[in-house]
Order: sequence, then structure tokens, then C-alpha cells
Amino acid sequence: MRLIIEATKEMIYCAQKSDEWCIVDARSSDAYIGWRREGEIGGHIPYAKLFAAEWLSPQWRRSREDYEALLKLELDSQSIIPGKNIIVYAEDEADAENVCDYLQSKGITKLFYYNLRDWDGDLFKYPNYRLMAPLWLVKDMLDGRVRDVFPIHDLKIFEISWKEPSKTYLDAHIPGAVHIDSNEFELAPLWTMFSDAALAKFARRNGITRETTVVTYSSSSGDFSAAAKLAVVLRYMGIENVMCMNGTLEGWLMNGYPTEKGQVEKKPCKDKVEYSFERRHIYRMKRIKEFLDNPERGTVVDIRNWKEYTGEDSGYEYIDKAGRIPGTKWCYYPRMYVAPANQIGNLDVMLNMWEAAGIDLKKPVAFFCGSASWGASVLKTFADVAGLTDVAIYDGGWCEWCAYPENPVETGVPEELKAYDPEQFSVLQLSGEGGCHVM
Repeated sequence: MRLIIEATKEMIYCAQKSDEWCIVDARSSDAYIGWRREGEIGGHIPYAKLFAAEWLSPQWRRSREDYEALLKLELDSQSIIPGKNIIVYAEDEADAENVCDYLQSKGITKLFYYNLRDWDGDLFKYPNYRLMAPLWLVKDMLDGRVRDVFPIHDLKIFEISWKEPSKTYLDAHIPGAVHIDSNEFELAPLWTMFSDAALAKFARRNGITRETTVVTYSSSSGDFSAAAKLAVVLRYMGIENVMCMNGTLEGWLMNGYPTEKGQVEKKPCKDKVEYSFERRHIYRMKRIKEFLDNPERGTVVDIRNWKEYTGEDSGYEYIDKAGRIPGTKWCYYPRMYVAPANQIGNLDVMLNMWEAAGIDLKKPVAFFCGSASWGASVLKTFADVAGLTDVAIYDGGWCEWCAYPENPVETGVPEELKAYDPEQFSVLQLSGEGGCHVM
């Protein structure tokens, strides 16, 4: 498609206030949330959606059979749909043109183009966008190119997965990346977090101090949740500078960045290091019960799928009991709001979902899933990026809760969700087209 119709700044301002219009950022997820490479613009036009041109690359579209469904989820969840007037903007016209071509193939015909370099209005950056490290930033950190503008102390990169290093890690990992087995900080069979004393030993064994700059990531065979869980655990321990890589090893390889083989040895701390544990990041079962007994003190949110929530299936071979924790809210979303290419996306989608589910962010909120709350850690990480300060995980989740016979369990469809039809699932059905915006 040739971009002929160009939008004006005045059209952008009008589109921000109209449900009949939609503004779409075609640049990278990194630029959208706030990162700025040399010569590029960081942040996005307020109320703009995100549909990155790089998500349309042939490499990503060949990466998994359901990838087209992931792209559709992004369009539907942000109401980028036929019938609307869509203004696509970018710094590179080619990015905007690629996105416009794709939207046109989906029946969206009212398309306009805007060059972001002509914008002199406000741009929005997520308050804590630095918690998500772009692939290029990780590469620059390894090459020592960002120390003048981005203070780094004792950089350590960790690839996280369950059990011993996989063949994927041994064949190719980010140079210098140490493998961490989640068994180093989670205790079977309930997969709850270790005691504070045991966590301190874990951190010292991996050479992590409170001043260490840490980057966590998952392998190409994994997803973002493992990296998010380790990041949450380290923030709980008071580590000041912990970032999740905005993508997985798969994206690193697609960018042609270097890797190395073999296992990198851990380098323990030489001296005894102390840690300050910040309880607001991770709640134990006792705190969860306090919220359930007194909802005014906090909200507990179940993010498992419909069958798990209603008790049709526990979701795990090693969990016998199915059902839900009475008094919790339900707020399920596919892939925990992770956008294509395993990146952070438009967090308005997440906040709209939470609002639709009746989650009050003015009081503490604890998210949990089936086991160890890896998925809940993704939500917690994104909430941190958005600047929310009272969002935590219940790390024991359903696995721990149902292991205690005295804990109550419910099954079936609760009254408030009788109208929900899982066979007709629609993101718009759950979230609506609200105008919520992270500000």
C-alpha cells in the first residue's frame, strides 16, 4: 500500500478524544514504553495503541503455528478493528507502511499516516520503563557502551528455567549468562519461595549483592514468565537494579547478536552480603487469608483459565484438587498480556481488563496462578513498569492453597460470571473499549 493520505497534528488531537478513531504506534515495543536509541524518539503519543512492524517479520510469523492468532489478539484487545479511522505513525515510513498493509489485509481501510518526527506535543513514557531492558541495550551493556549514560555496577545476566541447564542453553546463550535453576529459590512440592535465609544463600552463591545490575531472560524454548519470576524474587530481596530483557533468546538470535556455548560458572560473593527484604512484592498465605477475611485490606486475583477457575481441571498433572479460592476475583487474559515476540505491549489493555474485573488499585492487590506464580509475576512486573506500587504476587498460588485440607475450596460458576460464555471468548467481551490510559 502506498501511503498517500497523511494525518495532521490536529487530527491526532481529535483522534485522542474519539471512539471512532484509533492512533497506532508502528515502532518497537522498546520505543513505545520509553527507550530511546541514538537518533530515535522514546515514548508514545498519549492514548496511542501499539502494533509493532517488527512483529510482522517473516521470522516471527514462522516461529509458531498460532502466531497469526497472537497478532489478532493484539488488534482485538486494542480495538484496532474495521470501521474505525486508523492513524498509523512511526519515525520510519517503511514501518508504518508495513503495518498499514497488514491492517488493510484484515479489512481495515480507513488508514492515515503520520510522521512522528513532526510531533511537538507530549510523549508518554511508562514511569518505570527501565525495568524492561531492550535487546540492543543488553548488547550495549555487554560491549561497555552505556556506562556513561546508564550507570551499571557488577553486571550479571541470568538465564532462568526449571532444572538443570537445557541443551538450548548449552548450545547457545547470551555471552556470560549464568544459568539459574528455579529449584535454587523455589521449594518442591508446593513450589513456594525459600525462606529469607535460604534466599540470601542463593543470592550469594550467584554473586548477587544489593548493588548488582541484574538482567534476567528466558531461553528460546521458554517464555517471559521465568525471567519475570526471578526478577520479582530479587526485588523482594532488595536488589536495586533488576531488569527483565524485553524478549527471549529467540529474539536475540533473530537480531544476529552473538552467543556462546557451554556452561558459565557461578561466581559467589567473596564476602557475606546482607539483603533487605521488601514484603510488598511477594505475599505468603497468611497475608492472603487476611485479605480474604477483610476485603477492605486488599484484593486477591486469580488469573488462571476458565476451566481451572471453575474446577473442571486443576491445570497440572501434579495437582490433584481442582477449584478456586473463595472470595477471590477472576481476571484471565491469554499469555498474561505478553505481546508478540515475547515483549511488553500496551499496558492500557491490562488496566482495562483489571477495571472490567472490578479490581480496585487503590488498595493492595495480590495476583496468583496455578503453581509458583510465574504467570502472576509477569503481571506484577508489568504493574511495576506502569508505576503501580501496591501490586504483589501470592507465590504459593493454587498449588499451595489446595494442599491444606482446612482451606476452603469452591467449584462451579459463580453468580457474577453466569453470563460469561467461554466458548464465545472475546477480548472485547472481557475488557470493552475503555479509554483507560497509564498516566
